[in-house]
Amino acid sequence: MLTSEEIKQIGQEVARVIEDNINPQFETLRTDIQEIRGDIKDIRSTMVTKDYLDEKLAQQKQLRSLVDLLQAKQVISSDEAKRLFIIDPFPQAS
Repeated sequence: MLTSEEIKQIGQEVARVIEDNINPQFETLRTDIQEIRGDIKDIRSTMVTKDYLDEKLAQQKQLRSLVDLLQAKQVISSDEAKRLFIIDPFPQAS
């Protein structure tokens, strides 16, 4: 049977083991998580959203429709249409 002094010593030794071995690991983990949070904030600040892409695609459709209409009515030439597509948010590959 363990005496109360021996139990106290075991408790102190367990506390030292935790302090020396486990707590530093948690601190490392905490630092890593903080770095990851910072990385996520950076990614979010530069990330293109679905709403942004939807808006750009809608603008692209409008521009293409307008240019096609103007070209069909012979208001602009093919060369002028190509120049207008250069300012398209998603230019066509030539």
